[in-house]
Formats: sequence, structure tokens, C-alpha cells
Amino acid sequence: MASTPTQAAASRSARTVPSIAPATGTPVRVVSRVTRFPAIDGRELVIDDAIHHMFRGSELPLRRAQTATALGHLALWFELMNSDDDWCLILEDDIDPRPHFASRLGALLGQLDDDPGVELAFLGLHYFGDDMYPTSAVQRWRSVDLRGVMGGTFAYLMSKRAAHKLFDIAQRDGIPCGIDTFILRHVDEVRSVEAVPHLVTSPVARYGGPVVDSDIQYE
Repeated sequence: MASTPTQAAASRSARTVPSIAPATGTPVRVVSRVTRFPAIDGRELVIDDAIHHMFRGSELPLRRAQTATALGHLALWFELMNSDDDWCLILEDDIDPRPHFASRLGALLGQLDDDPGVELAFLGLHYFGDDMYPTSAVQRWRSVDLRGVMGGTFAYLMSKRAAHKLFDIAQRDGIPCGIDTFILRHVDEVRSVEAVPHLVTSPVARYGGPVVDSDIQYE
């Protein structure tokens, strides 16, 4: 996967916009409402019994970079759960917002008003093939279709309901995979949508492909 906010490099950080909630279709001022959270340095992470328990049943050997990534996202979910906000926008630090990001995001937030059952919204995802990315002449949401999806937690809107649900599932069942795969495996329990076309992109680290800025794949 591409670089994530809380991995091996100490410089990594996550950015959250805690007060964004579906309200109007007007442009959203994002930069002034950003809070940066420092990365968890995977190189210094001690895999203790509590971490082993949280990531029990792991399908692959437990890697520090991948584990630090997941812990970083879990920490942000916990922040949201204990805040006064109902929604939070989580952005990783290597994202590339597409043109007219703020106005397009404002329009999408307005659309969420019409579907209060949505609990999590991806602003972008990685797909296995370039021809698999969804397209649309009109900016809209669609239900997440897992066909062809590689993963990606580089830009997503999370509701407090989703944070509680996913955190409870992690406590109950553990996290046996990457945090992005973990979220996608539970889209039937946490109603999730995807922006079409994507508002945000992020570089993808592919085996045998060009070297990109990624901490998690090059551990």
C-alpha cells in the first residue's frame, strides 16, 4: 500500500478535520481546521502482549510498520469517540487532493444529509488496475464495491458511530490484516460509501513497480 500516517518513518503524521459534518453544499474551509497527529514510529514500536492480542490471528507475520499504521488509525478513532464531534476527516500525509477539492467535498457533504445511514465515506481508494477506478460525469457517492479494490485509508470521513463499531469489532475479534483491509471487510456492518470520481489520490507501492514514498511496504 502507499504511505500511511503512522508507520516506520518518524516524520509521518495524520491530519484530521474534526468538525466537518454533513451540512450544506457550500465549499468547506479545510486547512484552518486541520490537526496534525505525529506518527507512531514503527522502528521503535515494541510488540508486547497487548499488541499481540489486538492483532491476534494475523494472516501474515506481524510487521512493526503495518502494526504502527493500524495503531495510528485506532488512536484517531479513539479521539473521535471521546470528542464532541460526530464526524472526522482523516487524511494521510502523502495525499494528492484533486482539483476543486474543497468545493467538491462541500457538495458531497450536502449529499450525506440525504442519506443519514452512511457511517463511513472514502474520498479515494486504491484499485488493482488503472481501468478499475470508478468514473462519473457527476460528483456523487456510491456504495463501496469491493471488486477490484486493493485498499487504502489515505482519505476517509468517519462518523462517531463507525468509530465505535470498528473499535468494538477490533476488541472483539482482533485485527488479522492491514487496517484498510480490516475496514473493508466490515462494510456490511459499517455502512460505507465511496466518492465517485475520487477526490483524493495517493501513490501505490506495487511489487515490481516504481519505488514510491511508502513506509509500510519497505520495512
